Amino acid sequence: AIERFKVVIKEYEKTNQTPEALLRLAECYLAMGASEDAKKVSSVLIYNFPDSTWTIISSSTSVPSRFEASHRLNPSESLLIRKVRSSRL
Repeated sequence: AIERFKVVIKEYEKTNQTPEALLRLAECYLAMGASEDAKKVSSVLIYNFPDSTWTIISSSTSVPSRFEASHRLNPSESLLIRKVRSSRL
């Protein structure tokens, strides 16, 4: 599933499918216990699609709730988000 979501993000990044793929990818990483990867993907979702339905859904589901306050982004991490987005995950 992870590889399929990465394909959607890479090949269809300018479509409305990208935010859902980012959310689902973060959920997959969380299910595997890869919380740092899930954090990065969730950050990309929030940063690049702040008004997306999928971002709103992610804020009301388990994705962000699994991150403690210490895992929340700080302003210095925004460069990392842009790098992750530009590398197309």
